[in-house]
Amino acid sequence: MKTKQIFTIIVLIVIQFGLYAQNKMIFSSKPFSQGGAEQKEFKANTPIYARIILEKPLKTYCANPSKKMDNVPVGYARQFCIRPTDRNETDEVAFDEIFSNNYIIHLTFSDLEKSYIDFDVMPSNEEASTIYSDWEALYWSFAKSDLELGKKSHFAIKVYSEYNESNAEITGLNSFADLYIDYTGSTEETQLKWYEQCKKASENARANGLKNVSKNAAIEAAKLPLPSCFSIGNNPGYKNPENSTAKIIALIKQKYGITEVFKLTFDKADGVDDYRTLVDANTNEASCKMGNHVFYFAFKDKDGSYRFAGGVLIQDHIGYGKFGETYIKNYSPIQGDEKYPLDVVRDGQGTYGVFYFDGSKLK
Repeated sequence: MKTKQIFTIIVLIVIQFGLYAQNKMIFSSKPFSQGGAEQKEFKANTPIYARIILEKPLKTYCANPSKKMDNVPVGYARQFCIRPTDRNETDEVAFDEIFSNNYIIHLTFSDLEKSYIDFDVMPSNEEASTIYSDWEALYWSFAKSDLELGKKSHFAIKVYSEYNESNAEITGLNSFADLYIDYTGSTEETQLKWYEQCKKASENARANGLKNVSKNAAIEAAKLPLPSCFSIGNNPGYKNPENSTAKIIALIKQKYGITEVFKLTFDKADGVDDYRTLVDANTNEASCKMGNHVFYFAFKDKDGSYRFAGGVLIQDHIGYGKFGETYIKNYSPIQGDEKYPLDVVRDGQGTYGVFYFDGSKLK
């Protein structure tokens, strides 16, 4: 073989595999956040977790790291794609046949600050925490019942760079790692059991993930100043004793399931009276009475972190010129271009416009 041909082959090998040497991917039977140690081989029906160790914080690989991508749910920053390899992906190593799907992970802004990416491969119910898109997770590939059982199989997982560059604006981030799973004692029945267990764990991960999102949101909020809605000024509120501050605080506690309300602040009035009547454009009849005094408030939630929100009093028209009980309608407390972490749990439950902030700044 000519020297030029040999050199070309070497260059191609460096290009193909050198890209993956930039960041190391490792596996463990225990989450790395809980002291997991690297290992390459696992028994089927046992937990498997992964970590990609980066050379620098993830945000440095991202274009516009402060930007929330449109293709991720509320509470997340962007998505990240990984992919099990298949036999045809490279001629140098023959991997065992596998369902080679793309698996998409949602990342928070706090994740972007880290120099590693953790994700579940085959998690336990208690430790599952990775939020995969569209309910698809790696167990779809590794717990299949039609794999070649009765042997140790050689797989691999890679970062799907092409997908991440075009869909998440994450560039220059590559990683690849071998993964061995021993199916020596496995049967179709044990595979189905493993599949169902990991499926349930991945569903539990959504609840666990929301807790992590809340924790990260509180951390992010600590970096931000006191929300400017609390610096609007000392504007008077409602005049009628039926809409007193004490009554409003009681309604807030009931709506948000809390016991303490801080810094109740009224915005500038939208009218002279307590309410204005809104009329349905189609029927030309009253639809409700809306308060002329928007208000903002803070509270300490059950997990010890602080939130702030806004509201306005509403009375729905119940017919014949009569209006129903007073309640609070959600109203965003955000002023201008402020960006505070959203309470995604309440948002998912239909209570909009609740944000995290650093409660210590109230004092």
